[in-house]
Amino acid sequence: MGSSSSTPISTPSTSAAAAAASSSSSSSPGRASFPSGTGSALFSSIHPKKNSNSTTTNKAKLAAAGLLAAGFASMALANALWYSAAFLISWRAVLASNSRAAVAGTASWALAAKAFAISYAVSQASKVPRGAAILFLAPAADRALSSVSEKTKLTKWQLAGAFGVACLGFLVSVIVATVGATAAMKAVAATAGK
Repeated sequence: MGSSSSTPISTPSTSAAAAAASSSSSSSPGRASFPSGTGSALFSSIHPKKNSNSTTTNKAKLAAAGLLAAGFASMALANALWYSAAFLISWRAVLASNSRAAVAGTASWALAAKAFAISYAVSQASKVPRGAAILFLAPAADRALSSVSEKTKLTKWQLAGAFGVACLGFLVSVIVATVGATAAMKAVAATAGK
């Protein structure tokens, strides 16, 4: 048998490959080069950079929440004013459509329920003007909430909620005062008639 000559296969030593990988990783962090020449791969860094968009997103969310609070406050004001005016007009119409004897013989709460039913029925046809009024009042409400929020350190939603309760209290006081005044006049008229 003759001796066959074999060509030695040259392979890069382990230490040379490690040195090449460490030098490439130190030169560009987040990028690793492969010695086989196939290219490079990008890896996400262990400590991600702070996202500058997160601050912008948070500010946008706060602004949107503030606009919603302003919309709620303007809706509370518009509805309180509308229902107060509608109830007073309906109350006058109910009293005018009945005779004095009928008004005197009917309980005040029944007259108030009839007047409020008329107000509610009319309000269903006035949604578009009320919606326009809410949109018209929203920027002013936002400015007012921002100003008061800076002074009191309360959030816009806290202020809008308190304002909504105040508007509801105003509406209830208008109804109670109107019905109470009518009941008092009926009582005086009944006493005078005796």
